[in-house]
Amino acid sequence: MATAGTYASLKGQPVLATVATSGKYTDLTNTPALAPVATAGTYASLTGQPVLATVATSGKYTDLTNTLALATVATSGKYTDLTATPALAPLATAGTYASLTGQPVLATVATSGKYTDLTGNTCVGDSGNIRKVHRPDWYTCFGTCGHCRHIR
Repeated sequence: MATAGTYASLKGQPVLATVATSGKYTDLTNTPALAPVATAGTYASLTGQPVLATVATSGKYTDLTNTLALATVATSGKYTDLTATPALAPLATAGTYASLTGQPVLATVATSGKYTDLTGNTCVGDSGNIRKVHRPDWYTCFGTCGHCRHIR
């Protein structure tokens, strides 16, 4: 039994390898032979490297081989670089009503929205001459102009 309380005074101590107290890898015995990449950790220290095409490390389209011949528009993205484009009507590029061909002739009321711009309009008469006839949700106006009209 140890009286000093130290490991050195312990009787029947096991024999320890140097690494047990140093903790160093170099103090290990029978270590495996490591390839250079195990300690360097670089691609350059790897043996049996595959042969890579230039594009694998450059990432450039121009480094590809056997590429397709692309039209200019493929890289410019411009409409003007397209070929065989359709002939566009002026409306397609101007986008205005004035550039529309074959415009309909509109009555004044189409753009003014005024009742007074209607032609051949019916006389509504005064509100005292409006009464329900035929159906409960229809009204007929008997105005001073002599025309009848159904109003919903």
